[in-house]
Amino acid sequence: MFPSGNLQQLKSFFHENHAKVKSEWFEQKLGLNSSSNIPDFNEIFQRWLDEDWKQDRQWCLQVLPKELNLNLLNVEKRTFHGHYILQVEKMIDISRPLPTKINVRKSIKDKRKEKQQENEDEKEEKKEKSGTKVKKNGQVKFYGYGRRLWQFCLTDGHQECLAIEYEPLDWLKNPIIGKKVLLSGPFDVYLGTILIKTSNLQLLTANVPKSTLSAIDLQEILEEYDAELEMEALGNQDDTWKSC
Repeated sequence: MFPSGNLQQLKSFFHENHAKVKSEWFEQKLGLNSSSNIPDFNEIFQRWLDEDWKQDRQWCLQVLPKELNLNLLNVEKRTFHGHYILQVEKMIDISRPLPTKINVRKSIKDKRKEKQQENEDEKEEKKEKSGTKVKKNGQVKFYGYGRRLWQFCLTDGHQECLAIEYEPLDWLKNPIIGKKVLLSGPFDVYLGTILIKTSNLQLLTANVPKSTLSAIDLQEILEEYDAELEMEALGNQDDTWKSC
Protein backbone atom coordinates (compact mmCIF):
# COMPACT_ATOMS: atom_id res chain seq x y z
CA MET A 1 0.00 0.00 0.00
CA PHE A 2 1.55 3.28 -1.13
CA PRO A 3 1.35 6.31 1.17
CA SER A 4 -1.26 8.70 -0.23
CA GLY A 5 -3.38 11.67 0.77
CA ASN A 6 -3.69 15.40 0.29
CA LEU A 7 -1.06 18.08 -0.29
CA GLN A 8 -0.51 18.82 3.40
CA GLN A 9 0.06 15.14 4.12
CA LEU A 10 2.48 14.98 1.20
CA LYS A 11 4.48 17.87 2.63
CA SER A 12 4.59 16.09 5.98
CA PHE A 13 5.84 12.96 4.21
CA PHE A 14 8.66 14.98 2.64
CA HIS A 15 9.55 16.52 6.00
CA GLU A 16 9.65 13.10 7.70
CA ASN A 17 12.05 11.91 5.00
CA HIS A 18 14.39 14.91 5.45
CA ALA A 19 13.46 16.52 2.10
CA LYS A 20 13.38 20.32 2.36
CA VAL A 21 11.30 21.63 -0.54
CA LYS A 22 9.64 24.97 -1.18
CA SER A 23 5.84 24.88 -1.37
CA GLU A 24 6.06 26.43 -4.84
CA TRP A 25 7.51 23.18 -6.22
CA PHE A 26 4.36 21.27 -5.33
CA GLU A 27 2.00 24.03 -6.39
CA GLN A 28 3.68 25.60 -9.43
CA LYS A 29 5.85 22.78 -10.81
CA LEU A 30 3.43 19.92 -10.14
CA GLY A 31 0.17 21.86 -10.17
CA LEU A 32 -1.03 20.46 -6.85
CA ASN A 33 -3.39 22.27 -4.47
CA SER A 34 -5.16 21.69 -1.17
CA SER A 35 -7.93 19.67 -2.85
CA SER A 36 -5.55 17.37 -4.76
CA ASN A 37 -5.68 13.66 -4.02
CA ILE A 38 -2.17 12.23 -4.40
CA PRO A 39 -2.23 8.43 -4.89
CA ASP A 40 1.47 7.75 -4.35
CA PHE A 41 3.77 9.92 -2.22
CA ASN A 42 6.80 7.80 -3.17
CA GLU A 43 6.37 8.69 -6.84
CA ILE A 44 6.35 12.42 -6.04
CA PHE A 45 9.35 11.96 -3.75
CA GLN A 46 11.24 10.23 -6.57
CA ARG A 47 10.41 13.10 -8.91
CA TRP A 48 12.00 15.45 -6.41
CA LEU A 49 15.14 13.33 -6.24
CA ASP A 50 15.32 13.31 -10.04
CA GLU A 51 15.48 17.11 -10.22
CA ASP A 52 18.82 18.81 -10.89
CA TRP A 53 19.10 20.94 -7.77
CA LYS A 54 21.86 23.13 -9.14
CA GLN A 55 19.83 23.99 -12.21
CA ASP A 56 16.47 24.27 -10.40
CA ARG A 57 17.68 25.73 -7.13
CA GLN A 58 14.65 28.02 -6.93
CA TRP A 59 12.69 25.03 -5.59
CA CYS A 60 15.30 24.12 -2.96
CA LEU A 61 15.59 25.25 0.62
CA GLN A 62 19.12 25.70 1.95
CA VAL A 63 19.72 22.91 4.44
CA LEU A 64 23.49 22.75 4.90
CA PRO A 65 24.90 24.61 7.91
CA LYS A 66 26.81 27.72 6.85
CA GLU A 67 29.88 26.35 8.63
CA LEU A 68 30.12 23.66 5.92
CA ASN A 69 30.45 26.14 3.07
CA LEU A 70 33.07 24.92 0.59
CA ASN A 71 34.79 28.32 0.57
CA LEU A 72 35.22 28.65 4.34
CA LEU A 73 37.53 25.69 5.07
CA ASN A 74 37.21 26.02 8.83
CA VAL A 75 40.30 24.70 10.57
CA GLU A 76 38.76 23.52 13.82
CA LYS A 77 37.31 20.03 14.15
CA ARG A 78 33.56 19.94 14.75
CA THR A 79 30.82 17.33 14.98
CA PHE A 80 27.50 17.88 13.19
CA HIS A 81 24.17 16.14 13.67
CA GLY A 82 21.02 15.95 11.59
CA HIS A 83 20.02 14.59 8.19
CA TYR A 84 20.72 16.24 4.83
CA ILE A 85 19.63 15.10 1.38
CA LEU A 86 22.29 16.30 -1.04
CA GLN A 87 23.20 16.05 -4.71
CA VAL A 88 26.62 14.72 -5.70
CA GLU A 89 28.09 17.46 -7.89
CA LYS A 90 31.61 16.11 -8.34
CA MET A 91 33.58 13.14 -7.10
CA ILE A 92 37.05 11.84 -7.75
CA ASP A 93 39.30 9.13 -6.40
CA ILE A 94 42.16 11.23 -5.04
CA SER A 95 44.37 8.17 -4.61
CA ARG A 96 44.67 8.14 -8.41
CA PRO A 97 46.31 10.63 -10.79
CA LEU A 98 43.92 13.33 -11.92
CA PRO A 99 42.84 13.76 -15.57
CA THR A 100 44.40 17.21 -15.87
CA LYS A 101 46.99 18.51 -18.31
CA ILE A 102 46.71 15.45 -20.56
CA ASN A 103 49.22 16.62 -23.16
CA VAL A 104 51.72 17.51 -20.44
CA ARG A 105 51.46 14.02 -19.00
CA LYS A 106 51.97 12.35 -22.36
CA SER A 107 55.00 14.53 -23.01
CA ILE A 108 56.40 13.69 -19.58
CA LYS A 109 55.88 10.00 -20.21
CA ASP A 110 57.67 10.10 -23.56
CA LYS A 111 60.60 12.08 -22.15
CA ARG A 112 60.80 9.77 -19.17
CA LYS A 113 61.01 6.71 -21.40
CA GLU A 114 63.68 8.35 -23.56
CA LYS A 115 65.72 9.26 -20.49
CA GLN A 116 65.33 5.79 -19.05
CA GLN A 117 66.46 4.22 -22.31
CA GLU A 118 69.49 6.51 -22.45
CA ASN A 119 70.44 5.55 -18.89
CA GLU A 120 70.06 1.85 -19.67
CA ASP A 121 72.20 2.18 -22.79
CA GLU A 122 74.92 3.98 -20.82
CA LYS A 123 74.90 1.29 -18.11
CA GLU A 124 75.04 -1.48 -20.69
CA GLU A 125 77.93 0.20 -22.47
CA LYS A 126 79.88 0.53 -19.20
CA LYS A 127 79.22 -3.09 -18.30
CA GLU A 128 80.40 -4.30 -21.70
CA LYS A 129 83.59 -2.26 -21.41
CA SER A 130 84.35 -3.76 -18.03
CA GLY A 131 83.78 -7.27 -19.37
CA THR A 132 80.75 -7.94 -17.17
CA LYS A 133 77.71 -9.74 -18.58
CA VAL A 134 74.58 -7.69 -18.64
CA LYS A 135 71.32 -9.21 -17.48
CA LYS A 136 68.38 -7.40 -18.94
CA ASN A 137 65.47 -7.17 -16.56
CA GLY A 138 61.90 -6.27 -17.40
CA GLN A 139 60.90 -2.71 -16.74
CA VAL A 140 59.65 -2.20 -13.22
CA LYS A 141 56.71 0.13 -12.92
CA PHE A 142 55.72 2.09 -9.87
CA TYR A 143 52.05 1.81 -9.02
CA GLY A 144 51.98 4.08 -6.02
CA TYR A 145 48.25 3.78 -5.29
CA GLY A 146 46.91 3.56 -1.80
CA ARG A 147 43.39 2.33 -1.15
CA ARG A 148 40.58 4.04 -3.01
CA LEU A 149 39.74 7.43 -1.53
CA TRP A 150 36.70 9.24 -2.92
CA GLN A 151 36.40 12.97 -2.46
CA PHE A 152 32.96 14.48 -3.04
CA CYS A 153 31.54 17.91 -3.75
CA LEU A 154 27.96 17.88 -2.41
CA THR A 155 25.24 20.50 -2.72
CA ASP A 156 21.78 21.30 -1.39
CA GLY A 157 21.20 23.46 -4.46
CA HIS A 158 22.52 26.64 -2.82
CA GLN A 159 25.70 25.75 -0.96
CA GLU A 160 28.51 23.30 -1.64
CA CYS A 161 30.59 21.29 0.80
CA LEU A 162 33.49 18.85 0.59
CA ALA A 163 33.43 15.29 1.91
CA ILE A 164 35.94 12.46 1.91
CA GLU A 165 35.57 8.68 2.19
CA TYR A 166 37.07 8.41 5.69
CA GLU A 167 35.93 4.78 5.97
CA PRO A 168 35.49 2.53 2.88
CA LEU A 169 31.94 2.66 1.51
CA ASP A 170 31.53 -0.94 0.37
CA TRP A 171 28.33 -0.22 -1.56
CA LEU A 172 29.99 2.49 -3.65
CA LYS A 173 31.45 0.73 -6.69
CA ASN A 174 31.07 3.41 -9.39
CA PRO A 175 30.81 7.21 -9.59
CA ILE A 176 27.41 8.59 -8.53
CA ILE A 177 27.68 12.11 -9.98
CA GLY A 178 24.25 13.74 -10.19
CA LYS A 179 22.61 11.29 -7.80
CA LYS A 180 21.10 12.07 -4.40
CA VAL A 181 22.45 10.83 -1.08
CA LEU A 182 21.30 11.08 2.51
CA LEU A 183 24.04 12.42 4.78
CA SER A 184 23.25 11.48 8.38
CA GLY A 185 24.96 12.63 11.55
CA PRO A 186 26.80 12.52 13.74
CA PHE A 187 29.74 13.20 11.44
CA ASP A 188 33.02 15.01 12.00
CA VAL A 189 34.30 17.92 9.93
CA TYR A 190 37.99 18.76 9.84
CA LEU A 191 39.69 21.43 7.71
CA GLY A 192 36.34 22.12 6.08
CA THR A 193 35.92 18.51 4.93
CA ILE A 194 33.26 16.05 6.10
CA LEU A 195 34.81 12.75 7.20
CA ILE A 196 32.33 10.19 5.90
CA LYS A 197 31.97 6.83 7.61
CA THR A 198 29.82 3.89 6.52
CA SER A 199 26.96 4.96 8.77
CA ASN A 200 26.88 8.52 7.38
CA LEU A 201 25.97 8.08 3.71
CA GLN A 202 23.08 6.36 1.95
CA LEU A 203 22.28 6.37 -1.78
CA LEU A 204 18.67 7.46 -2.34
CA THR A 205 18.27 7.22 -6.10
CA ALA A 206 19.77 5.43 -9.05
CA ASN A 207 18.54 8.04 -11.52
CA VAL A 208 20.66 10.92 -12.79
CA PRO A 209 19.20 14.31 -13.85
CA LYS A 210 19.26 14.76 -17.64
CA SER A 211 21.47 17.82 -17.35
CA THR A 212 24.26 15.73 -15.81
CA LEU A 213 24.08 12.74 -18.15
CA SER A 214 26.72 14.30 -20.41
CA ALA A 215 29.11 14.88 -17.50
CA ILE A 216 32.56 13.32 -17.80
CA ASP A 217 32.97 9.95 -16.10
CA LEU A 218 36.17 10.73 -14.23
CA GLN A 219 36.80 7.12 -13.28
CA GLU A 220 36.88 5.99 -16.92
CA ILE A 221 39.35 8.76 -17.74
CA LEU A 222 41.57 7.87 -14.82
CA GLU A 223 41.83 4.26 -15.94
CA GLU A 224 43.35 5.36 -19.25
CA TYR A 225 46.52 6.63 -17.62
CA ASP A 226 49.60 4.69 -16.61
CA ALA A 227 50.24 4.58 -12.89
CA GLU A 228 53.90 5.48 -13.32
CA LEU A 229 52.83 9.06 -14.11
CA GLU A 230 51.20 9.45 -10.73
CA MET A 231 53.78 11.69 -9.16
CA GLU A 232 54.00 14.01 -12.17
CA ALA A 233 50.23 14.14 -12.48
CA LEU A 234 49.76 15.03 -8.85
CA GLY A 235 52.42 17.70 -9.20
CA ASN A 236 50.56 19.23 -12.13
CA GLN A 237 47.03 18.91 -10.77
CA ASP A 238 44.80 21.90 -10.17
CA ASP A 239 41.69 22.48 -8.07
CA THR A 240 39.32 23.62 -10.79
CA TRP A 241 37.04 20.63 -10.19
CA LYS A 242 36.19 22.12 -6.79
CA SER A 243 34.57 25.15 -8.38
CA CYS A 244 31.09 23.74 -8.30
